[in-house]
Amino acid sequence: MTSALALVQSPDLPLVRDVIVGDLALVPDRPLGWSLQRAAIIQFDKAINAITDSEMAVPQGVHEARKATKRIRATLRLVRCEIGKELYRYENRAVRDAARLLSPLRTSHVAVESLDGLRDRFGSRLSDSAFDDLDVRLRHREQAIETDAVATGVVSDFVRAMRFGRARFASWSVSPDAESPYGGHIRDDFDALAPGLVRTYKRGRRGMERARKTPSVANLHEWRKRVKYLRHQTEVLAPLWPEVVGGLSVAVDHLGDLLGHDHDLADLVRLVTVRPELCPDALDRSLLSALAQQERTEVLAGAYVAGERIYAESPNAFAARLGSYWGSLMSARDPAL
Repeated sequence: MTSALALVQSPDLPLVRDVIVGDLALVPDRPLGWSLQRAAIIQFDKAINAITDSEMAVPQGVHEARKATKRIRATLRLVRCEIGKELYRYENRAVRDAARLLSPLRTSHVAVESLDGLRDRFGSRLSDSAFDDLDVRLRHREQAIETDAVATGVVSDFVRAMRFGRARFASWSVSPDAESPYGGHIRDDFDALAPGLVRTYKRGRRGMERARKTPSVANLHEWRKRVKYLRHQTEVLAPLWPEVVGGLSVAVDHLGDLLGHDHDLADLVRLVTVRPELCPDALDRSLLSALAQQERTEVLAGAYVAGERIYAESPNAFAARLGSYWGSLMSARDPAL
């Protein structure tokens, strides 16, 4: 069995110097509102380009597009108190609903990947033909969902929603003194970010505690969502101290991957349970469930260790620490800017 420590100290983790912070990160010599508008517009463009790129495989395009929408929503959460409840709810709902259009495409592909992963991991204990029929059925299901998405205009609807969102974000005034968007403004100050950062960190910490106490699929999924938001928010703030905040972003990303892997395995088991025709043999379904549970147990052991490290501080102490980094960086800013 893989140790929890080994899962936390994965050799596949990127080095901090390899973390790309340019697309989402704040630009220290420009106003905060400008940086966040720039980041959001780049992510809208990435989502559109990924889903319309004819040279990119559909599963990869869907994955990249959905990742871009999560970054936009994480950025909105960072300034939710600053821009106001009405604007935050409208924009968050618009991006969320657009991303949901692509969910069936993503989950159908992940089911195939999850089965492949289990077969690779436990191949020495399985017959060469184990789960072959299930693999074929899952791939046919994935293809059928792709075909249906094209026929029903799902991709077109997603692109249209992204273009409308981009246009709205591009119209925001980036001046910290402006009476917009929607009658508000984004101050060029860490106080504009602190409440959103505290909220994200606090909800992630609470989610970890709830998941440890009751490790249901729903509780683990909620924790995972909070981890993803924190990951993207630390991407925004990485320039405050790349070696420290960038390193934290890498660690949070790894935790999100562990929780994502756990969720994908649970989804695969749920799928063959509610759709037994995908795996008609009861013994095969039982074996699949047992292998997935073993993998999940090991993955979650690593996730809890990583989570304890990431959420070691109180939410206020965490925000205060990053606020001190902000102050140090901004003190070197040209006062003419």
